[in-house]
Amino acid sequence: MQIRTLMTLSVFAGLFSAAGGFGCGSSPSSIPIDTAAFGEKYKIADNQINGWTEDPSGYWTGTDLQTSGIDGGNMEYDDNGFRQGMFETLNGPTPQVCHLRAMDFGDDANASKMFSDAVTSNAASIAIPPFDISVAAADSVIGGIKTVAHFGASYFEVSLGGYADPNSAIPDAKLFLQALQTDSK
Repeated sequence: MQIRTLMTLSVFAGLFSAAGGFGCGSSPSSIPIDTAAFGEKYKIADNQINGWTEDPSGYWTGTDLQTSGIDGGNMEYDDNGFRQGMFETLNGPTPQVCHLRAMDFGDDANASKMFSDAVTSNAASIAIPPFDISVAAADSVIGGIKTVAHFGASYFEVSLGGYADPNSAIPDAKLFLQALQTDSK
C-alpha cells in the first residue's frame, strides 16, 4: 500500500505539474479563510462514491499549495485569485485512483476565469454529461482523464487514472462532480 501511495502521489505531481502546477495566492475578500472547514466541505468520504476510499496519506488543506507537494508554475492560480484549497487522493477499484483538488477563488468570476484558463491550456474538450461543457470539461491523459469544473466560487480538478480505456473514466468523473456540486450548495 505504501508503494501505491508513493506512486499515486508521483503520478499526481506529474499530471498537475504538466498543467502548470499550483501556487499560493490571495484574493481581496471579506470572507475569512477557514481551511479546515473548506476541506471538510469538499472531502469525499469513504464509499460516498461506491468503491472509492480515501488514502489518508494523500490529504491536505491550506492556503499555500506549494506545501501540498506541488511546486512551480503557480502564476495562473495566483493571478486568478486562489485563496485556499483541499487535495485528496482516493483509491478505487485497483488500479484506479482519483486525485481531487477543490479550490476557493473568492467569487464566481475568478473561479470561472480559472476554469476557462484550464480548459484552454489543457485543450479540454471532452463533455462530462449531464454537465454543460461551460461548467465541466476533461482531456485525455495516459490511462484516464483530467477533469476541470467550477461551481460558484469553487474550482475543481479531478484526475482519474488506472483505466484501460480513458473513456471509461467519464462515468466516474460524473459521480465525483455530482458530489462536489452538491457540496457547493
